[in-house]
Amino acid sequence: MKKKIILLSAVLALGAWMVLGHMTSESAWAADGKKVFMKNGCAGCHYANKGMTPSPYPSKEKMAKLPFSEFSDCITKGRPGTAMTAKSMSAGDIKAMYQWLQSFK
Repeated sequence: MKKKIILLSAVLALGAWMVLGHMTSESAWAADGKKVFMKNGCAGCHYANKGMTPSPYPSKEKMAKLPFSEFSDCITKGRPGTAMTAKSMSAGDIKAMYQWLQSFK
C-alpha cells in the first residue's frame, strides 16, 4: 500500500511539473518574442503607431491573425514586391515572435 501511495505521488508530481513547465515555457516564449522582434529590426516597419506615415506593414494586430505557417513563410521567404526580405531566423525565434504577437489579437 505504501509503495502505491509513493508511486501515485510521484506520478502526480511529474504531471504537475509537466503542466506548470509548459505554462511557464509558453509565457517565456511570448516574453522572448518581443525581444526577438526588436532585436531583428522588425519594429521599424511593424511597430509603428496608428496614424504614422508610413503605416506599419502590416500591423502587429494583422500579423497576429495570420496562421503560423503563413507568418513563418513571410519571415523565411520574404514577400516578393515588398520591402519584406527573407530573414535567417531560428524556428524557436519565429515561434517566440508568433506567441508574443498573439497578445495583439
